Amino acid sequence: MSYYKPTTATELRNLLAESVRRFAFIKKDGTIRVALGTRDVNLIPKDVRTPKWIDDVSEKSVVFWDLEEQDFRSLQTKAYVSVNS
Repeated sequence: MSYYKPTTATELRNLLAESVRRFAFIKKDGTIRVALGTRDVNLIPKDVRTPKWIDDVSEKSVVFWDLEEQDFRSLQTKAYVSVNS
């Protein structure tokens, strides 16, 4: 049985850099968002990669490729985050 465990934005960045992970976070509006994402450049379509895509907009966000939405998304580093184990 899988479950979500709390993690930090820094840990999530590291996990997503290595593989695809399902994770959940609380959005600014208070709703819960479950995502299937990655930051592994080999798993992101070549036609959407740019040299700067991996650079987070700021230290206040985590940018990731959403495999279900097929687009880049981000979450605030201060958001409550949990990752599927």
